[in-house]
Order: sequence, then C-alpha cells, then structure tokens
Amino acid sequence: MNQITLRLRPHEKQTFESFRIGLNDSLLDRLRSSNNVWLHGSRSVGKSHVVNALVNESTNAILVSEPSYDLSGLEQFSLVVFDDIEQWLGEKERELQFLGLYERLRSTTGRVVATASKQAARHEFALRDLESRMRAFHEVHLLALPEEQRIGLLGDMAADRGIEISQEVANFLLVRIGRSQHELLDTLEKLDDASAIDQRRLTIPFVKRALQL
Repeated sequence: MNQITLRLRPHEKQTFESFRIGLNDSLLDRLRSSNNVWLHGSRSVGKSHVVNALVNESTNAILVSEPSYDLSGLEQFSLVVFDDIEQWLGEKERELQFLGLYERLRSTTGRVVATASKQAARHEFALRDLESRMRAFHEVHLLALPEEQRIGLLGDMAADRGIEISQEVANFLLVRIGRSQHELLDTLEKLDDASAIDQRRLTIPFVKRALQL
C-alpha cells in the first residue's frame, strides 16, 4: 500500500502515553520521585521526549535546554529539568551558575532532573563541589527499545512527522538502514525532506532513490 507523505509536524505535546517504555519498566516512578535524577542514555533513545513529558505533566516545572538561559529566579519552580546537561559542564562560570541554582532549590525543597549521554562519574567537572553533588543524583539508564519493538517505533516516529508508512516500506528500512533509533530518525528526516520537495509517494523505489541505496 503506497501512502502520500506530508510535511513534518512537530509534537504539540510530548507525553508519557506516547512514549514506548520497552525495558524501562520503573522509569516513570523514578522520574516522578522526590529525588534529583541523572537520566543518561545513548543518542535518540528518547531522553528529550521523557523530560518534556515530565515537565508537561507537572504543575510547577520548567525545562532548560540552552546554556545561555538565565538561571536566576528558577528556584521558584519545584522541578527544573536540564536537557543535555553536558552543555553546562566543564566551564567554571556556567558550573557556578548551576551550583548556585542547585543550592537555592535545596533550600526550597525543589529538585533537578538532568539528561546526559553518559553517567555523571564519566564527566569532567570544573568544580569539585558540583561534581560531588551531581554524583549523588539518582542515576537512571534509559535503555533502547528491544529490536522486535522498533518497527512499532518507526511507525510512531513516521506518524509524528505526518508520514504514513506501509508495512512493506517499514520492513525494507529496518533491513537496509539499520535498527538503531538514531539511524531510523535520521532516515525519516531525509525522506520527509525528499518527499516534500518531489511530492512523491513513499514507495520502496522512491526510498531507494532518495537514500541512494
């Protein structure tokens, strides 16, 4: 069955309901706890989706994703989420800003959730005080989906971008492109661009030409 593709449509709201849990059974309970959390995992396993969902369901939370963000006053929130905390690490002035906010949040019983590509112990910090505090965070490893569940993920990611994808094309992509979540996401972005430009249907011949297979 051939389907017409539509232009990319971003999420209006990322939720836990739209996240495929896979092997991460205790993930939601740990994120919703009263602990500071260091959420780490490889590229494109859904870290940003998860923390956006956490902020979206919270009544007094904010997500920070840029190191240029002014952290003053953020202690008014009960939850401050840093997506890609590595942007704040390794440079003394930024770490001082972060450490100051962390201490203010402690005094107001607020907490921090941070995402990263690897464990806190594997990072280099400019400030030892910040390093010791962040190593004390509860670490949660976000695991990739089992291989047998990735065809469902591919369908979800395609639908999020306004792309209707047939089972035949999905199977072809999983065999020819690879099964990592990062590879699948990059491939969908390329197909989205190509189909929008050429106004073509998403068929296996079109996929082969677009991806030069």
